[in-house]
Amino acid sequence: GGSLKMSVGALKVIIIGGGIGGLTTAKCLAKSGIAGSIYERAPKLLPDVGSGIGLWYNALMVLDSVGLYANLAKKGVLMQSAGYKSKEGRWLAQPSSDFQSSRNRVLCLHRGDVISELRDSLPPSSIHLGKSFERYSLAAQGKRVVVHFTDGTAEEADVLIGADGINSKIRRQLFGDITPQYVGHATYRAILPSPFPAGEVSFETWGPGGRFAAVPL
Repeated sequence: GGSLKMSVGALKVIIIGGGIGGLTTAKCLAKSGIAGSIYERAPKLLPDVGSGIGLWYNALMVLDSVGLYANLAKKGVLMQSAGYKSKEGRWLAQPSSDFQSSRNRVLCLHRGDVISELRDSLPPSSIHLGKSFERYSLAAQGKRVVVHFTDGTAEEADVLIGADGINSKIRRQLFGDITPQYVGHATYRAILPSPFPAGEVSFETWGPGGRFAAVPL
């Protein structure tokens, strides 16, 4: 057991991407005694970027396991009920209170609050900003990976994890060009400062060619 722990703790892991996925991965690795280094191309992790997000039970379980759920719950709203309406405002599916059970919890909050909580829980030295991934190569007979950045620098690691989004360069190098396909749906998100109407619940309205949803944060 001791030798295994030492070998795991000695692993050097590089994570490309400082979004929710990359930050959460680093936090989970830290819980297991593995220090992960995050490399993010943006010059700052801006907490005001993005809009609302709903964290369902599986995500909340992960965040709770690394000790972050309690703080995040203070910054968001647990969905109490939700339903579907017609374009005239008639209920198609009545509001359900199933969300109040532990396994159906949905925490709604600003994406930036999730980023901030994750970022602040990690050592500042583990997050490297302004580092844009270019490519990777293998070293030590394929047992190590060398990560090359667009500024000409490189870092060597035992493990490389790609969390660099829908246009992932790591995925492209691994599997070739996989172009995201537009399927005819565009989503516009906004956060309004007005309070949610008294007595109203989360809902989604269905109409010809579009949908509209409202959720309290």
